Amino acid sequence: MLKRSKGNPIPQSIRLLVYEREGGRCFRCGMRGSEMSHRRPRGIRDGLEHAAFNILLFCRTCHVWLHANTKMAHAGGWAVSRYEADPSTIPALRWDGVLVYLTEGGGYRSA
Repeated sequence: MLKRSKGNPIPQSIRLLVYEREGGRCFRCGMRGSEMSHRRPRGIRDGLEHAAFNILLFCRTCHVWLHANTKMAHAGGWAVSRYEADPSTIPALRWDGVLVYLTEGGGYRSA
């Protein structure tokens, strides 16, 4: 079961879209994913905070790792600076070694 956050939650439709996009796998390691994470901090309320390209699925281990290793998380595209206007312009490294741009429709395009 996917962990749900309190406060401004990710809409169920986006949660399902992201889960299906990742095939239930952690974006970083490929193990079973259980936690949704915002690439750019969700406190920025510009209409993009819950866009599919701003949400990734992680296992608990990788999610904790991301918050403990912010520089490497930014380098991998798993986290995006709060000053970045559009997270869809930052590629992210998938668990299988493929660098991709995430799309609004819940898919990928080649980087």
